[in-house]
Amino acid sequence: MKYVISLLFSVSISFAAEKDSVVCFTKPEILKLSNKIQLLRDSIEYLTAVVNVQDTVIDLYISRSDMFVQQLKNRDNTIDACKKRSIELEKINEELQPRWYDNKFLWFLTGAASVLGIVLAVQ
Repeated sequence: MKYVISLLFSVSISFAAEKDSVVCFTKPEILKLSNKIQLLRDSIEYLTAVVNVQDTVIDLYISRSDMFVQQLKNRDNTIDACKKRSIELEKINEELQPRWYDNKFLWFLTGAASVLGIVLAVQ
């Protein structure tokens, strides 16, 4: 392992010592490069701010979607409760419907027959 590391170190030093690896820039080139670097830094800061704002918006949308899901669940529960109440009211409505013995004509004839029976019994 030591030999491999020493071999890599010696190869890297030999490449660094080559003449072609050294590049000299003039002052205008250095200024252009520094301006480009500063522009890149500014764009990185701007993009970082944009990403932070987008993360905030995404968090807001996630919280709103959670709220909407909860509202939908509540609506489903409300609809189920209304359906159960409707079934109960239909049963009550069926119980309140007149039966055969709630016929007005039947009660009128029964009353008339009893009055006639009393009148005939008295005579």
